Amino acid sequence: MNIREFLANPPVVVDNNKIRKHFNNKTVLVTGGAGYIGSALCHKLFDFGVSKVIAFDIDDTRLHNLWLEMDETKPFVSYLGDVKDNPRVTEVFNEYNIDIVFHTAAIKHVPLAELYPKEAVKVNVLGTNNVLKNAIIKNVDQFINISTDKAADAIGAMGKTKYAAELMCMAYGDAYRVNKKIMTMRFGNIYDSRGSVVPTFKNKIRNDKPIQITDTSMERYFIKADDAILLTLHACTINEGYKDIFTFDMGRPIKIIDIANHLIEESGKDININIIGKRPGEKLNEVLFSENEMILETDHPRIYKIFKKSSKE
Repeated sequence: MNIREFLANPPVVVDNNKIRKHFNNKTVLVTGGAGYIGSALCHKLFDFGVSKVIAFDIDDTRLHNLWLEMDETKPFVSYLGDVKDNPRVTEVFNEYNIDIVFHTAAIKHVPLAELYPKEAVKVNVLGTNNVLKNAIIKNVDQFINISTDKAADAIGAMGKTKYAAELMCMAYGDAYRVNKKIMTMRFGNIYDSRGSVVPTFKNKIRNDKPIQITDTSMERYFIKADDAILLTLHACTINEGYKDIFTFDMGRPIKIIDIANHLIEESGKDININIIGKRPGEKLNEVLFSENEMILETDHPRIYKIFKKSSKE
């Protein structure tokens, strides 16, 4: 049994024609475009007839590598910049007639956000404000904020700053609701992304080093990057409001220690597991929506729309 089967992620089926119609001939900006999700998104968008993709990122090495990966015939732009730098963000919006924005740039790792909460605020809150404000000024058709399940009932700096970004998107939506589509998509854990548990555990096993687990009870929702991207692209076609929040069905939560044991068994090696204790900002169990929220079904069986229970709309 491979890791995808173990995590019980069924293949994702979306309406490709509907997605193509939505993105055809659009110029798309992807902030954090050189990151794991951002770069995969940049590649995938070309399957749906976009006219141009602009990857905006501060990481020059990964941005350069992404540029080298792209087919020379594809209308792709590597744009070096930092979402914290509002003048630079303004420049990219002034230089290109952008139709759709995917905002994936963020401080994503919980331990680092706990160590440097001010940096998490700068990127996840102020950076989001810079991109969203310029998108509103330039009258883009749609703004997609990529968030996380850690924003639901957040306890740490990473989750709280991402939740603040969600609220900011809703506030901008309330203020500029005319002809604006603004949405947030809450991701779970991308199990095949850089720095996530599966590649981290595999690297430990490959080097015959013990695997560190914070708590035997800790569990998470997992999904493959390609699946998350396809579901997000489909959700874009559902987004008709000015402050929508979506998430998707990722099956049952999986215990981290079960993943470690599965990978060790699959390797055939004798690898120790060390329990190191829960770190600051971490929860044992994560949820896709909080107690003051409710979910409704959409036209896709694995995409759900989240509503605030206190909302009057």
